Parts: sequence; C-alpha cells; structure tokens
Amino acid sequence: MTESPAVSAAPSTASKQSKWVVSIVVAACVCSILAVTFTWVRNQVLDTNKYVATVAPLAQNKAVQSAITDAVTARLVAATNPKKVIGDALPPKAAPLAGPLSEAITGFVHNQIAKLLSTKQFASLWKIISRNSHEQMVAALTGKRTVLNQLAAKGEIKLDLKPIIGPAGVFLKNAGFKVEQPAQSPTLVVFDLSSLQSAQSGIKALKGLTLIFLILAPLLFALAILLSKVRRRTVITVGLSLAGSMVLVGLLLSLGEWFYLDGLPANVPQDAAQAFFDTIVRYFARGLRIIAVIGLLVAFSAWWSGNGKAAFADLKGDGLLAVSRVAIVGIGASLLLVVSHPTPLTFLLIIVATAALTWLAGVLARRSAA
Repeated sequence: MTESPAVSAAPSTASKQSKWVVSIVVAACVCSILAVTFTWVRNQVLDTNKYVATVAPLAQNKAVQSAITDAVTARLVAATNPKKVIGDALPPKAAPLAGPLSEAITGFVHNQIAKLLSTKQFASLWKIISRNSHEQMVAALTGKRTVLNQLAAKGEIKLDLKPIIGPAGVFLKNAGFKVEQPAQSPTLVVFDLSSLQSAQSGIKALKGLTLIFLILAPLLFALAILLSKVRRRTVITVGLSLAGSMVLVGLLLSLGEWFYLDGLPANVPQDAAQAFFDTIVRYFARGLRIIAVIGLLVAFSAWWSGNGKAAFADLKGDGLLAVSRVAIVGIGASLLLVVSHPTPLTFLLIIVATAALTWLAGVLARRSAA
C-alpha cells in the first residue's frame, strides 16, 4: 500500500517550517547582540554627558589617581628642575647633595599632588578633563576637519591634564613649595589616530543601525514564535537563546579586556588601565546580565506552564531529571551572572561544568531506571 502524497508531504513541510523558525531565532539573536552593543557604543562614544557620568567614579579610583599623580609630578618637576636649582645654589663641595635633595623634593611634590587628587576638588577637575578629551574625540569621529588636522600632527588623542596644573601649583605653594608652570601640560594617551580614522566611517552609520536592530530583534523573536507549530517549546528556545547570546557577548567582552591589557605599552599602569576598562563597560556588562536574566525567566516560565508543574509534582523518573537539569542550568547561569570580573577561563569552566553535570544527570537517571 503506497503512502498518500499529502501524508508524505506533511513531514517535509513541517521540517522546512522548523528550519525557518531556527533560522529566524538565530537572526534574532544576532540582531539582539548588535542592538545591545551598538546602543552602548553610541552612548559612550557619541554622548559626552553619558561618558562623563560613566567615568566620574574614576576620580576616586586609587590606581587612576596614582597614574595621574605620576604624570603631573613628572611634568612639574621637569619644569622646575630642582636638581639644577639646588646644584647651582650649593658650594662645589656640597654638589653631591643635589641628587638626594632633588629626590626628596620630587617625593614631596608627589605626595602633595596625591593629597590634591584625594580631595573633592579633583572630582570637579576630572569631569572637566573627561569632557574636554571626549569632545575632542567626538569632533574627530564626526568628521570635523579642523580637529582631525590638529590630531594628525600629534598622531594620537591624549587625556589633557592641564586643568590640574593651576590647582596643583596653588596647593604646593600653600604647602611651602613653589613650582614653575610647565610649558606643556601633562597628558595620558587614550587613543591613537589610526584607530579613530578607521572607525569614523562606521560611526556615521551607527545611529541608524542601532534603531534598526532594536526594532528587528523583538520582531524576529515574535515571528519565530508565531510560525512555530510547538510554540511553548519555541518560547523556551527563544529565552535560552537570548540568554546564551548575552553570555557569548560577555565572553567576548572578557576576551576584549584581556587583549586590551595585553596590548598596552609597558609604561602604562595595568591597574589604572583595568580600572578604566571596567568602569567604561560596567553599564554594558550590567545590561547583558539583565537581558540574560529576562531570557532565563522567559524560558523557565514557558517550561513551568507546560511540563514544569508536573515535574515538580512527581519528583521521580523523567520529572526528577527535568527538574535536576533546570536546576543545574540555573545555577550555572547564576554563576556567570554574578561573577564580578569573569575571565575567559572562568566562562569556559562554568559552561563545561554545567554541560557535564547536565549530561551526568541524564546518565544517572537512565541507570536508576534500569
């Protein structure tokens, strides 16, 4: 007896529809990743007010204060040149004392600058410094030729610490020591010009693309659910896929931090650079965690409304296995979400351990059933 064409065509149609649903979910996850990433980049790269608010806590960061103290001290000491001043004032027999006395003065200046940077006044100065440097970067990225020409001569964009020089001179004068005003203000390099020029074309399209991806992501997730024949299972898949996408971005962010720190010049303080990176991306990382939690809650709610209640009501056999796997995945996801500074190795260990425990739960369930 031959199978009817209508009957044989049904599984093929269902299979094609299932593939379409999977493809749409994957596309929605890609759009979600791009929407979250582009939104953060737009807020930090093009919005000076948001950038200044984001980096404001760095004014109280000890590593950043130390790096700025070193830069300001070096510039003030170079301008004053205490070793030469002391050497000229001392008699020839006492000339060897110029070096130790100069070092003592350098230490004194360093300590006084450190005290200044621990005051509330520095918080206001830091906002000025951050705003000036960011406005310079935005001007370059948005294509203002005059700014680009100025930067081309320097070859890099720097954090100009000039606003600190005046207050530092007053602070030192009040402490009993007068310094010369340097001809050039102290700076800290934050970007090189080549990276900005390559990013300039992408920045122009950023605003429009961000809005497009923000609209596309939820629409594609909704479309996948509407097209699915097993909608509850698709909702679970959507929730887990969304959470997994955010975990993937978190892993890439962790790798990005590692490459960023590894590629810094030897004279850049690692602790200050890490504090800067962590502060800049903290809202991004927080957003990833919130979206991941939403995805997990959506998946759990869909599972609970289907087989979840029955599994908890009958904690044996398949029900116990289902609850155990949900608990293992939940614990693994929670660990990924609560770790403050996850490294790529941390991500890998948690994911591998979660997968291994989920597999082990299935093995133990089959053995107990046998």
